Amino acid sequence: MGKLEELEESLYGREDKPTTGRERRQSFFPSPRSTLSTSWNSEKPRLGAVSRMPISKAMATAVLTGLLFVVGAGTFAFLYLGSERREARVTIGGRDSVEGGEIATIPVTFQNISAEALIEADLIITFPPDAFLQDESGRLAPATARVVQRVGTLAPGEEQHREFTVQFFGREGDEKLIAASLAYRPAGLRARFSSEAEKSVAITRVPIAISWDIPEIVAVGQEAPITVRFSSQARTTFDNLWLRMEYPAGFA
Repeated sequence: MGKLEELEESLYGREDKPTTGRERRQSFFPSPRSTLSTSWNSEKPRLGAVSRMPISKAMATAVLTGLLFVVGAGTFAFLYLGSERREARVTIGGRDSVEGGEIATIPVTFQNISAEALIEADLIITFPPDAFLQDESGRLAPATARVVQRVGTLAPGEEQHREFTVQFFGREGDEKLIAASLAYRPAGLRARFSSEAEKSVAITRVPIAISWDIPEIVAVGQEAPITVRFSSQARTTFDNLWLRMEYPAGFA
């Protein structure tokens, strides 16, 4: 049998005739069981679909209350914490320069510039570490690092003054810093705030001069005479002066 007859037999032969592995047909058409999709939207759910749930009145009220609380807290933080407070104003007057050892009066003025009373107010003054402060009896003593004076309550618009008599010491050209701070609590609030001011006082001249005579060369065990001379051209008298000398190692 030729190849043509074999092909016709495979195409038009009996269906119940068993086929060999070589004569098995390959189906190029889809199986009847497989069905094409009849709708474009049947394969995938629609994107962006959001399930809607009913919102109760209680939930809406809670959300609205939370939003109002957040807005109120943000407003309070901006007005009372984030922005600069302007309930009080502090200024430091007096001279901008002095001579070493000179006594100067430093006035401090503070005022309530708000529409509410400022309660529990304290005035805090910070002096240079080598300054002397005059007390109520007129005696000069080394100033402490911080001087706190009780102010109490400042009514709206009220202004008060304090004066401090200070004696400055230092080298020529030194800048001595004085700081003033008014700590207070606005009426109706629990938080405390403060208003600050600073002033620099320059030492233009030192009226006391010190000189000494010391041998340039000495032997071991030799006594060396040291002569110290000091003079004052100050306008005021210095009381209770003392002189300190520091020797190098090996000297006694």
